[in-house]
Amino acid sequence: VREILKKVTPSERTVIVLPEADHIVPLLSEISSSIKDYNISMGYPLKRSSLYTLFEFVFDAQLSWKEGRYYTKDYLKALRHPFIKNLKLSSSATVVRVLVHKIEEILTGKEKAALSGSLFIDLDEVIRLEDVYMLTSEMLDRLGIDVPREELRSTLAQIHNLLFVRWEKINHFQDFSAALEHILDVLTDKSSMGQYPLNLNIAARIYSIKEEFQKASFAQEVFDKEEMFRIFEQKI
Repeated sequence: VREILKKVTPSERTVIVLPEADHIVPLLSEISSSIKDYNISMGYPLKRSSLYTLFEFVFDAQLSWKEGRYYTKDYLKALRHPFIKNLKLSSSATVVRVLVHKIEEILTGKEKAALSGSLFIDLDEVIRLEDVYMLTSEMLDRLGIDVPREELRSTLAQIHNLLFVRWEKINHFQDFSAALEHILDVLTDKSSMGQYPLNLNIAARIYSIKEEFQKASFAQEVFDKEEMFRIFEQKI
């Protein structure tokens, strides 16, 4: 399509018809450099968005959480999501990428440490693990980035709070909405999500769902976590 558009002069009457909604993201990534103004006159399924996938990972981690410990695979899935890996919570977005990479290497056993190969992990144990900061600092030094260990520890604590800690304590939709709003605020402000208009539109739609939950008549009623996640999924 990009090559065809190079041979024509698009006007207000030019239309590209897609057979499936899924094709809109790759299409926009190909043509957005040459076509600045366009209108998308169809719906895009929120459940197929990267943002919704992140929430799925967050919910999966909560549902497999047992006695204060997270299933390692679910913990890593949330941590490795592109929006999380590229968060700029420090002086450089590279810091979080390297930090996540080193945690993954330790937990999968590529780097040997006390938590290597653990099936379930405690967040505090990860925070206290000095090997994480040593390996991260070594890599950042090679890249010419100087970050104090205390800043690395603070950055990891922020990520844990965003993806896990706040979600542990939700009992009703007021709690759920607050956790949802917090993660949307951080992603909008600190991630690469803002570079893509479609992602911002998807975030705006989820913000509106959050507001509906806040104002709902049942907002203060106690719900099981799994029920809240299922209701959110149905709403999406």
